[in-house]
Amino acid sequence: MSKHINQVELRFPDNREALIREAVKHDESCVSVGGLAESLGMLETPPVQVAAPAIGAKAFAKLVEFWRRQKQLSVEELAARTGLSEAEVLEAEEGDAVPEPRVLHALSTVLKVSYEKLLHLTGHVTDRDQSIESAAVRFAARSESMERLNRQEEQALHEFIRALAD
Repeated sequence: MSKHINQVELRFPDNREALIREAVKHDESCVSVGGLAESLGMLETPPVQVAAPAIGAKAFAKLVEFWRRQKQLSVEELAARTGLSEAEVLEAEEGDAVPEPRVLHALSTVLKVSYEKLLHLTGHVTDRDQSIESAAVRFAARSESMERLNRQEEQALHEFIRALAD
């Protein structure tokens, strides 16, 4: 399983001197060759994929919420166990944004699931794990909000945790 990190290769173009003259002409006080090169279309940058999978973020949010409810913990108690703020736990449970890797790590430790798999699930790692995605879809499809977990939600939670722990 390989991880891909987006990198920008910066190199001086063949017409470096002309580029510097153009930069100086635009602003005598500062020469920003990289910005000018980009605006002139001379800087080659690979396309950046930043869109996180919506299903993965929602599935992670339900995982955190269901686990907390199953353990009968308040948001405040889960925050104390993880070392996260209450706001970070609430944001993780809402699923509107992708949690930072630091938040994922703290929660993976308490939930006893793979940090690596949470990185895949939430889109922080570019290579995709199809087994995690299909487990996330199954889990999200069976999730609905209620005070206590019903038998189906309990089963979905256990299956999803098992998939993340392997």
